[in-house]
Amino acid sequence: RLGVTTVYVTHDQVEAMTLGDRVAVMAPYSPDQDTSLQQCDSPRRLYLEPYNLFVAGFIGSPAMNFLYADIECAGHKLLARIPGIETNLHLTAENTPSFHAINSFSGKRVVVGIRPEFFTLEPQEKTEFTPSISADVLVSELVGPDTYLHYELPTPKVGRDLTEVFNNEGNGSDNNKRYTARLSSEKLVGYHGGKLELFLNVPRLHFFEEK
Repeated sequence: RLGVTTVYVTHDQVEAMTLGDRVAVMAPYSPDQDTSLQQCDSPRRLYLEPYNLFVAGFIGSPAMNFLYADIECAGHKLLARIPGIETNLHLTAENTPSFHAINSFSGKRVVVGIRPEFFTLEPQEKTEFTPSISADVLVSELVGPDTYLHYELPTPKVGRDLTEVFNNEGNGSDNNKRYTARLSSEKLVGYHGGKLELFLNVPRLHFFEEK
């Protein structure tokens, strides 16, 4: 209403995302990088289209999950094999918004980002290619309408300091990595722990080059 440009500095991402028309995400200073600025964008794009692993892991609570995948070309689609678990992602131009960009990763190992809120207990469309993981839940936290499920998978750890902090690595065993799923509490009525089959929302996955 005032028509005055205002710069507001905060460590609270909820404050930043709700108050800012544009948000600049800054990383801690490092002599190895030219700038601390990681991404300056609208709150919506920061959440849905993070530029890199730092922004992806910083925006959102609980933090985004990260795991490795090996990309292979399979005809007109790409196959992302997740080492350590029997889960393959079948990526096509129809189900993957960034499909053409991911094409350049063929034959390489990438980092896949999965936000906790994009796991589901039921697939949107059940086919033989619907990706899911079997999660042995260690801890469940009821937070009103949502429940946070914490579990481990025998996947290789993503070898970046920032992602280790975001995913609380070190709290689990040496060979496993801690993950979080955020599900509707209503969907978990009667659940008292143990294994769950969690389905992945492929269009909502993020893919980052391993560095």
